[in-house]
Amino acid sequence: MRSLTFCGRFGRLMSVALAVGGCGGPVPDAPPSGEPAVSIAAPAEDLAARIGTYMPPLENGRLEIAAPQGWSWVRPGSGYLVGFTPGKASLNDLPRILISTDVPPYPGIEHVDASNIEELVQQVDLTVGGDPLESTPRAIRLGESYWVKYVSLRRSRDVLVNQLVLETVAHGRWYAIRLEVSQGRFGVHRPDALAVGASCRFSAESELQPGQVDLLADED
Repeated sequence: MRSLTFCGRFGRLMSVALAVGGCGGPVPDAPPSGEPAVSIAAPAEDLAARIGTYMPPLENGRLEIAAPQGWSWVRPGSGYLVGFTPGKASLNDLPRILISTDVPPYPGIEHVDASNIEELVQQVDLTVGGDPLESTPRAIRLGESYWVKYVSLRRSRDVLVNQLVLETVAHGRWYAIRLEVSQGRFGVHRPDALAVGASCRFSAESELQPGQVDLLADED
């Protein structure tokens, strides 16, 4: 089952415009003719400065990912692949970043690139629901990968919490990155979540080198 909970459908039938959005003044990309326009979160060098040390390969070598600079990785238990927290903070506290993976839930999409990112935007738009959306699904390019990004708002323990979600499908696997942060700190930590997306390197087959071990391979 998918680790992120998408409860219900909004039933929106119109396509989501692929527009520049979010805090920080994204710079629009200029794609080759025939490709959809996607937003770029920030200049590549800005995100690169926020990428910390890479973990050993996960998903049997299919995923390489790094926590934001100054954050640590945490085993989150059942339902998520890995979690990131600032310093040595508990995963029960905010902010936190949770990584999920599963079989692709979107029909007909096995790998996302410039040619089908708009299709993924539309499918995500039809399935996301539950918490009110502050930013509807739209396409974004982080590093060499294409993602769908949206932002929701919910209340937890009398605190307003923003959730920024990034979704993509790579080589037959669905991946999601979710930042959860108190609303007042969203602008501070939004680039951290985008940097995690920019750090991702996806492989079609296991690329573990001799002697390397997938740290989370035995986790449920």
